[in-house]
Amino acid sequence: MGTPVHEKKRQIHYLKQKMTLMQEALGEMENESDLQKGDIERIEKILQDTAVKLRQFKQDWKENEER
Repeated sequence: MGTPVHEKKRQIHYLKQKMTLMQEALGEMENESDLQKGDIERIEKILQDTAVKLRQFKQDWKENEER
């Protein structure tokens, strides 16, 4: 997932992978007594990375519409 993604189909696939990753991370947080600060920070990082990609994808889609 380290290379730029410009095709809409691949962008949607990327987002689905990120959501699956977040869902799995949340699923691992079932036992409240085992939760640690790093757990919530991992979720925050996934959300931040996804937000960055969403802005990039939004710009790509806008540019493609203008062509």
